[in-house]
Amino acid sequence: MTEATHSWSVRANYWNSWRAVGGHLAVGGGELAFTPHFFDRLLLGKGFRARLADIVDVTVERSGAIPRKRIFVRTTDGETARFLVPEADEVAARIDAARAAA
Repeated sequence: MTEATHSWSVRANYWNSWRAVGGHLAVGGGELAFTPHFFDRLLLGKGFRARLADIVDVTVERSGAIPRKRIFVRTTDGETARFLVPEADEVAARIDAARAAA
């Protein structure tokens, strides 16, 4: 079993339109999922879920007023999810490896 097939998670902020929601980004069970922290769920923070097979592109970019790198995940249905995580290049590579193994 390679690292790409292992489940893992990392702290993340999910940028949903104008709002950043804190929580965890995880790979496991054939999908990429963001789960908001309890407090953000109370404030109606939304999660994100996509099958790894439905991810067509994972890039790391600097965008807008955010000086740190963000991960952009694009899916087959045209959705783009943006995540701010520590070590963005490494996390993007791990998502890409999991996607390739799926």
